[in-house]
Amino acid sequence: MEDTNADVSVGLGFSRAQQQLKALASSNLASTSDEYQKQVQSVAKQLQRCIDQIQQLSLFSSNETTDDYSTSELKLILATAYLGDVLQKTTLPNTRVSVLEQALANYQKFLATCQDLSIIKHTGKAQKAKQADAGQTRMQKIERFKQQRAMEQEAKELEARLMGDDDDLEEVEREFAIKLVLLKVHQVQDDIHLVERELEMARQMADMKRSRDEQQDDRAPSSEWRLDPHSYNVDLQTGQQTRPIFNERGQPTRPFVLTNNRQMIKDQVF
Repeated sequence: MEDTNADVSVGLGFSRAQQQLKALASSNLASTSDEYQKQVQSVAKQLQRCIDQIQQLSLFSSNETTDDYSTSELKLILATAYLGDVLQKTTLPNTRVSVLEQALANYQKFLATCQDLSIIKHTGKAQKAKQADAGQTRMQKIERFKQQRAMEQEAKELEARLMGDDDDLEEVEREFAIKLVLLKVHQVQDDIHLVERELEMARQMADMKRSRDEQQDDRAPSSEWRLDPHSYNVDLQTGQQTRPIFNERGQPTRPFVLTNNRQMIKDQVF
């Protein structure tokens, strides 16, 4: 593939986002602090810009494999997965459902891209994958944990070789890029089900809050004009107490006829 100025811009933007991600990972700030959340939003915006540019370029195609891409282009596959990670760090409670939905969508895009490029096999519908995960035995989970640890160690070794005087740095860098993608696939496949469960809970909590707010609105006194519910409790002709025409909510309780009270009073006086 031929490089363009847009490709270079995407690469530089992604490198900047990677540096910001490292700073977040090593930050001593509390995750709920304003400064930390400001950094989270900054990284998220940077990654979203990269993703938008990748989509505009139609960079990744299901008709191609990893062999058709340069090493710098392969690294860009991680953009959606990284954005999914960053979005989960957002702590604003009122936006939690929306944030989790976006994180889940980005994880799914990442896995779909990896499937299109034959980095991983097509696993079928998400529901099937979820059921398979739910049925994993304890030994299978332990095995996956060991695999992830091994992949992390291999990635560290490749990164160390890049910092050294390896004879074939270009090949090592490509191997390192592919290893990072494979490691991220492993992590996302585990995390995506946690996000789904949290999203379900967040939606339930949002529904409960909405229901409480609606109940409070129903109980709150209305600002609209209503007739005094205690009016017309006395029959003007007999002077006797009668059943109120209106209830406490200003709604009529029985049929009534509007009359000219002034004329009735004159008739009683004269």
